[in-house]
Amino acid sequence: MTVTMHEPARQMAGEFFTPLGVRMRAATADVDAEDLARTTAVVRRMIAAVTATRKNQAAS
Repeated sequence: MTVTMHEPARQMAGEFFTPLGVRMRAATADVDAEDLARTTAVVRRMIAAVTATRKNQAAS
């Protein structure tokens, strides 16, 4: 399968994700790598908890 992004979608994505990337880098600029890794692990666990809860609710 080949996925092709049309130019209007590419433009829209760039308009959203480019400034988002700038803001995210600024938000984490003063966070050391160890703290960032620890935070990443916690956020991933929280996402997994939300996903599991949603799956359980969908199965009911």
